[in-house]
Amino acid sequence: MDQTNLLLLIPSLTIVAILYYVLPDKWRRIYLLLFSLLFLAILTPQAVLLLVLLGLLNYGMGILIERESNKNWITTLSILFNCIVFLLPRYLKLTSFDTLPIPISYLIPMGISFITLQNISYLLDVSRSILPAERNLVDFLLFITFFPKLSAGPIESARHFLPQVKQKHLYKVEYIRRGLFLVVMGVFKKIVIADRLALITDQVFNNPGQYYGLTVLTAVTFYSFQIYFDFSGYTDIARGMTYFFGYNLSINFNKPFLAENINEFWSHWHITFTIWLREYIFFPVRRFLLRQCRNINSFLALLIPPLITMLVSGLWHGLQPTFILWGLYHGFLLFLNVIFTKGKKTPNPKKRLLRCLITFGLVTFGWFFFRARSITEANILLHNIFVKSTTYHDLLLNVDAYDLVIAMISIPLVMGFEIYLHVNQKSWNELPGTLRWITWLVIILSISMLGIYQVGNTEFIYAGF
Repeated sequence: MDQTNLLLLIPSLTIVAILYYVLPDKWRRIYLLLFSLLFLAILTPQAVLLLVLLGLLNYGMGILIERESNKNWITTLSILFNCIVFLLPRYLKLTSFDTLPIPISYLIPMGISFITLQNISYLLDVSRSILPAERNLVDFLLFITFFPKLSAGPIESARHFLPQVKQKHLYKVEYIRRGLFLVVMGVFKKIVIADRLALITDQVFNNPGQYYGLTVLTAVTFYSFQIYFDFSGYTDIARGMTYFFGYNLSINFNKPFLAENINEFWSHWHITFTIWLREYIFFPVRRFLLRQCRNINSFLALLIPPLITMLVSGLWHGLQPTFILWGLYHGFLLFLNVIFTKGKKTPNPKKRLLRCLITFGLVTFGWFFFRARSITEANILLHNIFVKSTTYHDLLLNVDAYDLVIAMISIPLVMGFEIYLHVNQKSWNELPGTLRWITWLVIILSISMLGIYQVGNTEFIYAGF
């Protein structure tokens, strides 16, 4: 099921949803589980067995944790097992196995990073008695493999998802309407905006010594918007698909580029991952420091928790030094934010725009390390910014001017629309009917035209994590 091809996605979803609602309620979860496994089998057939095995092991470990009077040993063992599963794909990306008939990484299930975090949170919640161990195997496997969130999240907690699995889902036209809206908007973000920006950012970042000055600044700024529209587009599609079945996945983005500081940015960017980091890394580290290190310097007490938390974030993305440096960079920014805002008065509302621009600039700077293939290439790009030369002409020799124009127009239009909704505290449904119909017409025409005029790979960025 191609998640960016509306001509295939909408009819396929409709057929799957009709069969879902026709079935008796007791068969629906089995049906969704089988379809999710089929969806995985179409994309990565070699990994289905491994993913099911992983689900069975975590299902059993959850029950063992609940039964054991001394939960610490089995909980620790379970978390270590999942950490190995978590780190193995990253290690394999850095290692060559040329003598083997097939790459080992070929056997790794799609979305294993997202799945592993969900498993760890489930086991820790059971260990803390926040959540009872799931006894229904079908429900648990559906929690692990539910196809809309399989490849790139959102990272759903068992507390949020499992109760939905057990509910009886009735057909509602409102759910289908919401689902269609989110799916179309997600495809628009991906096809029309993110994929156009990718043509430009890929050209600059893949040839770091070829471009200078404003061209590099344009590319890294475009990458901020590319990764936002790409990832939030995927989340919109995933959430829209779940509405067809009466489910509701968590919101993962909430206007992050309107954030006034780095802490606020992370509260609005990849929200489910931020919540996971905060609950299972940041707060436990901070509690440990306060309990075990009572004489610790207050400076270190403020510095260590965000550094460790964002280091884990970087390692989650990959073991490459670029991701580690990116994580530490954001950890240090979070620390500075606490230092500079602690005990301060309410910020001046007249300087809100300035604070938003500074935050955007700090986040955008970090993408140099996130997107570059090595620290050396990131340094070359950073150095080239200060070279007094423009290489737009060279860029246009490799990128169609049409794509650059679309990028230049679409970003301010879409961001302006988000700002308008935010400032006026309005939702899409509260807009005038004429404006909504005009917007829909532009979106559909853009998808139709650029869906045909599609250059290069359309894989979602976070499907690679």
